[in-house]
Amino acid sequence: MNMIKLLALGVLLGSGGLTIPNQKLQAAEPKAAADAKEKDADKGADSASKAVPFQGKVSAVDAAARTFTLNGKTKDKERTFKVPENAQILQNNQPVEFKAIIVGELLRGQAYKKSEGWEAKKVMIGPKEDISGAK
Repeated sequence: MNMIKLLALGVLLGSGGLTIPNQKLQAAEPKAAADAKEKDADKGADSASKAVPFQGKVSAVDAAARTFTLNGKTKDKERTFKVPENAQILQNNQPVEFKAIIVGELLRGQAYKKSEGWEAKKVMIGPKEDISGAK
């Protein structure tokens, strides 16, 4: 009789012991998946908030809207940039006003890609200066 009790107890413990860790494992899997999704969302937010470089010649300026358009290789490749009041605009390393941006001028800088279009963070007017001292 003791042998039967031991065998029944072993079966109960064996099946119950396997069930509990499986339930814990199943509960842990959705949490791990949720953590991975959250990390992916954080990466997407970071890439969206990083400024990307731009460079090109100005093809249009709208002073009232504080926007400028840079030439693209084709008409459909042109990009329009909104320049907020807090954006830094430089010419010869000196701060200037938006009105210094004119058609035909070479611009470079950094901008954020927003859902409504490009937003300039920093605009530098003119070609990049040669700092090597070579002439």
